Amino acid sequence: MNFKQALIDFKTEFDQKLDEFLNLKIEETKLYNPVMTQNLEYIGNGLRVGGKRFRPTMAYFGYKLIQPEVNPEIWNIGLALELFHSFALIHDDIIDKSLVRRGHPTIEAIYQAQFLKTHPQIDNKHYAASAAILGGDFALVLANQLIANLENSPKKIKMERLFYEMQFELVAGQVDDCFGVGLSTLDDLDEARIINMLKTKSGNYSIQKPLLMGAQFAGANQKQLDALKSSGEKLGLVFQIKDDILGIFGNIDEIGKSNFSDILEGKRTLLMARAYKQVNADQKAKFKTILGNEQASLEDILWLKDCVASSGVVLDLERYCLDLVLAAKMELCDVFDQENPALQFLLDLSDYLYQRTK
Repeated sequence: MNFKQALIDFKTEFDQKLDEFLNLKIEETKLYNPVMTQNLEYIGNGLRVGGKRFRPTMAYFGYKLIQPEVNPEIWNIGLALELFHSFALIHDDIIDKSLVRRGHPTIEAIYQAQFLKTHPQIDNKHYAASAAILGGDFALVLANQLIANLENSPKKIKMERLFYEMQFELVAGQVDDCFGVGLSTLDDLDEARIINMLKTKSGNYSIQKPLLMGAQFAGANQKQLDALKSSGEKLGLVFQIKDDILGIFGNIDEIGKSNFSDILEGKRTLLMARAYKQVNADQKAKFKTILGNEQASLEDILWLKDCVASSGVVLDLERYCLDLVLAAKMELCDVFDQENPALQFLLDLSDYLYQRTK
């Protein structure tokens, strides 16, 4: 199986189904009111620009690990996962005060410009944030509706539990990222807690839970589910650690956002926690004045990036990610048929997660 071509083929077919679903729902909203229709159109625009479709892809190939013939309802599970991802991104952008996503204005930024033009007398930022929050809520409602409307069966019920467990984990991780780990001093950062936060707020919902949902819906046995749970957790952690590295050192055109924002927002990532431990006392003092300082100068930001780069931590984390990938691949190969094209896809995906640049 050509990995890149398989990704392209899946995304092409999935995006067609996504368009069909959004167009159908947009027509439904016209029965309610025009602002609801506009809100969904903005959500749809955000869904259509960029996006790797990792979560639907995981569910699809998780299913195919178990069953070669695909149940058409797996597409609706993928749509639900992508809409849930949209909900998470919309709310995450509000929390981070980000107005750009994948190189395009966020739904909040679009509403800010709209309200400034059409209703100059109101607090356009407040109304835009409110409209974006509702947009995220709308995406979540549609995701849950898709899962609820699947044909009822014992496999569906077990898969649905995973979907809601994923939602619970994401919110728990996000809360810790904002108010727990996110508000910790650099001296008090606990690596084990950071790793747990990375798993719950992103890694598990990006890789592990979608894989498990697809496999569970296909009727996987407990041994297969255990292998996917363990390997998926490892690959999800790789996904998030690489994301944090790219957030600082990635090419802006490829990652679709500023590579300064994580520094300005003061993200307590594993990368930053380890780098802080490596530097000397004078560097620690300066580190603290820059990370999370929205008024930091360009010179200071570049100093911090250079400080992290020269600490050797990036290379250490790359090695850690490689160990996780190798362990995950062994777990998968121990349980699944090596002739199964879906297994080969996941093995290739594992390498891609480690090597990716965007």
